[in-house]
Amino acid sequence: MLAVAAISLSVTLVLALMGLLNAYGVYLVDAVTGPMLGHVQVHAAGWRKDRAMDRTLTGISATVGRLRRDPEVAGATAKVNAPALAALKEEGFTVLVSGLE
Repeated sequence: MLAVAAISLSVTLVLALMGLLNAYGVYLVDAVTGPMLGHVQVHAAGWRKDRAMDRTLTGISATVGRLRRDPEVAGATAKVNAPALAALKEEGFTVLVSGLE
């Protein structure tokens, strides 16, 4: 009886730990690929290299509409990133202003 109780307790604890670790893994993926990053991003050619404001995509509404109609896609939205300068008194900092549709 003692051996069966020890094995049962061990299996229960292992299953609880595996469930906890799995939930933590799902949380980490959601935190990393949440609304600011996403699972997939589409950028204009060369934008990742210099992040220039004039590098924009055309036909965004049609592309996002097609993605939203795809049953394999959970959600799609357009995002605008714009570099800016924020200053308080004499000291200024570069910031990235993001806008989501």
